[in-house]
Amino acid sequence: MRIEIKDKRAVWKYTALITAIATFAATGVVGALMAVIPGMHWLIWLWGVSIALFIPLLIAPPCAYFVLSIVRMLQETIEKVDSQIRFDPLTGILNRNHFLDSVRGREASGVLMIADADHFKTINDTYGHAGGDEVLRILANTLKQSVGNQGIVGRLGGEEFGIFLPSTDLEKGQQVAANICQTMRQVQMIVEGRSIGITLSIGGTLHAATTAIGHSLKIADRRLYKAKHAGRDQYDFGDEGQASQLLRG
Repeated sequence: MRIEIKDKRAVWKYTALITAIATFAATGVVGALMAVIPGMHWLIWLWGVSIALFIPLLIAPPCAYFVLSIVRMLQETIEKVDSQIRFDPLTGILNRNHFLDSVRGREASGVLMIADADHFKTINDTYGHAGGDEVLRILANTLKQSVGNQGIVGRLGGEEFGIFLPSTDLEKGQQVAANICQTMRQVQMIVEGRSIGITLSIGGTLHAATTAIGHSLKIADRRLYKAKHAGRDQYDFGDEGQASQLLRG
């Protein structure tokens, strides 16, 4: 069982627990050993037990607190390093490598999609990279909310995002893609005090667990650019799915 020590309260809690265990163990052992000695006077027994009680109370708290504080710092460091390795620092979602590793680690087949922000260069040119970064954060959050617990989302690079829906068929995948596009049309982002809208183009394919992720990514990427060339603000699942162009509201 792993013990998580996330704050000082936990350090004090486990320090008290370790001290109590050490104290009861020491007094119990010493008291039992002295009790079986023939002719042991009760005052001597009491003196021995008192010493056994005092020593753990003197040593255990500072030693336990020191060790547990180090453990806490190590756990915090490991969590920070793990977060920096696994997650994209700008958007807070999985970075490319860990997104792909997550897809590879799934034993079930599913729908793999690549979503790309339309006309993102215009946003960068108009509002600068700070404005573009804010748009990317909103996009990532919107995708996470749209997918929910049924899939995983990661940033593949730039304004491209990967979405994987395990144990999902093409029909359901297209429904999710349609909902994502529809949601993005309704999102109004406030950048530098101005309200702007942005749309997404999505390419998708059915990814089998036995298929190399790179192969499925290439298929999804080709279909993404088909959606781009067809006018953007739509999804494309190629010949695998039904006609996918969305009517704009």
